[in-house]
Parts: sequence; structure tokens; C-alpha cells
Amino acid sequence: MNSSFKQRFKQMIGTLIYGSLLTVFPFPRKQTTEKSSPPREVAVVCLAALGDLITFCPAAQQMSAEGLRLTLICREGTGIAEFAAETGLFEAVIALPHAFRSRIANLRRLGRLSVELVVVAPVQRHILSDLYALAIPAQRRVLPDTVAGCAHLGLKKRVDRQVELVPVTVQNELGRYAQYLEPLGLASGPLAPFVFRKENRTRQKTEPPYVAIFPGAGGGIFKCWPPERFAWVAQQLARKTGCRILIFGTAGERSLCAALAALLPEIAQDFSGQTTLAELAQRLNGCCLSLTNDSGSAHLSIAHGVPTVIVCGGWEYGRFYPNPTLPPDCRSVLAEALPPCVPCGQSKPLCSGGACAPCVAAVRQEAVLEAALACMTEGEKG
Repeated sequence: MNSSFKQRFKQMIGTLIYGSLLTVFPFPRKQTTEKSSPPREVAVVCLAALGDLITFCPAAQQMSAEGLRLTLICREGTGIAEFAAETGLFEAVIALPHAFRSRIANLRRLGRLSVELVVVAPVQRHILSDLYALAIPAQRRVLPDTVAGCAHLGLKKRVDRQVELVPVTVQNELGRYAQYLEPLGLASGPLAPFVFRKENRTRQKTEPPYVAIFPGAGGGIFKCWPPERFAWVAQQLARKTGCRILIFGTAGERSLCAALAALLPEIAQDFSGQTTLAELAQRLNGCCLSLTNDSGSAHLSIAHGVPTVIVCGGWEYGRFYPNPTLPPDCRSVLAEALPPCVPCGQSKPLCSGGACAPCVAAVRQEAVLEAALACMTEGEKG
């Protein structure tokens, strides 16, 4: 069974199941309300990855500063609940099990909430996020009017009849939040990447200096710059600065991290699958640099104020990175000559052939080293 057939089959089954839910589940009816004053109680449905929640945090900061009470609905086991608690931006966090058998119970649980407004993050349409948003009793449910990320267009049209819509056309995710939330009086651009306030984090200098490397990426191997390239950059940094290397990743990335550690036997420690989110944050706070792929590790490193170099491809060019509002000690590095297929718009490009995508493989290790040295210098000024 080839991948395209699997995808169509999965989409067909999803349409059948979720379409049945839309028909039989007792979702609260759409209400007509006065829209003149901003809401005070907002539910945010974020069923994506940790990086997506971190990207939403600048908007959450603006809402929190205005005295809005935010309730976050997320998935268990993603690190989102722990990170959200650390930010202090959310009055309540509801982490739901993601197993399919739990979803009816999740809908019923959400039906016991009561808020003025429901929004979603990221600014894409996914049928499960739509259903969870519909399940929450609210005066208003406002979703982005976009087909980005939407695999069930017929079901989207049915959901659209039960919600308010805000057109979203901007490419960069932070700009998309501003465009989506500004008409609701919730946030306005330009939004910069989320960084914890200095009083909420403790940076410490270590001797020798430590550089963090995250060789994995949640989206899959196609996003991952080859480990031997990371190893070359690490060796050059060690020679020039005397740094040592800390390798981080999930339990599922242990083999990739081990391959990188094997290339750096004298200078690297492999912590893949061994740290909680809090422990990882503590380790990051002692690092002078983070080298990452375009993944949640980049968002996390920037959030903790670590100078960060992000190796980028072109599949969703500009959605997250490159980002013109990055802190001055952070850089996005791309191939010097991007292929004509960029942006391809595919979240998982078919061109990768089971390895990193050609636009990632074309990123020169010398360019990453140059960016790393520049970020370390800039970080010393901060």
C-alpha cells in the first residue's frame, strides 16, 4: 500500500467518523451576541506540538497583559501543559488524552466549560481542533478562514456554518496570529518570538562553555540536517572556543543523537530521552549557543534566551523561519541558492526519499559555523 493511497484512505475514514460526530453529537448551538466589547474569558484550543504553543505565547502575553483569563486546551504528553504553566500566561490548562477512544469523553468534558470566546492555535484548520472548539459552550467561536493544514474541506464547510470566520492570508505564523486576533481586540502586530522575561529565568555562564545541539525534528527525518554536518560545526566551535557539546532529543531520536555523539567522542554528552522539560530548560540556561533544525527545539531555545542557529529548509518557507523579528543573537540559515520549488507548501515533502530534503542538504556547514560564531559574539553582549 503506497503512501498516497494510505493518505487517501485515512482521509476517507476521518471524513466518515468526524462527519458522523458532527451529525449526532449535541454541540452547543451558535449564538448571536454583541461584539462591541473585547471578551474577558478566552479558551485557546492548541492540539499541535510544543513549538506551536510557544509561537502562540506572544499573543497570549498581550492578552494576559490586558487582564484576559486564558484557558488552554492541549494534548497530554506534548510538554505543552508544563511549558504553559511555566509561562504563567494561562489561568487554567486542560491536557486531554489524544487516543481516539478518548475523544467522545473529551468532547463531553469540554462541554462543561463556559467562556466568552473560543479561538484555535496554530492558525490552521484541523477537524479535531474544530470539533473541540465547537464543543465548548461560548458566546463566540471564531476560527481562521483558511484551508492551510485542512484535510477535510467538506467538513470544514459544515463547521464554518457554526462559527465566525476571520480571513487569514499572511505567511508568517506570528503575522497570522496578529491578523487573526486583531479584529477580536485580542492582539496586534508585529509580534516577536516569545522569550521569557529575565526575572523568570536564570542564565549561567559555565567553564568550559556549552553548546546545545538538537539533531532531530518533530516533523521527521526530511527536516534534519545530516549529523555529520552538525559534528563538523561542533568540532570547529570546540577548536575555536573550547566549548563542549550537549546533545538533546526525544526518546524516539536516540539513534540519531547517538550517531552524532559517536562523531564527537571527546567533547559531547548525549542526553537524548533523559530530560524532563524542566531539566532541559535548566541545561539550556547554561548554554552559550543552541544549534537546531527548524523544529520546536528552535522555539524552545529562543524562549529561554539562548543564542540560536536554525538550519532551515524551504517546504514552509517563512511560516516560522526565516523570521525578521528574531532576537539579534539568533540566525536562520538557508541554502544560498534555494531551488525553484521553494516554497513547496508540503509539510512532509515527497522529494526527500527517506532522507533530509534537498533544500536542507544544500545548507553549507561553513554558513552554519559563521552564523554560530556571530550568535555567540552577539550573545556575549546581551
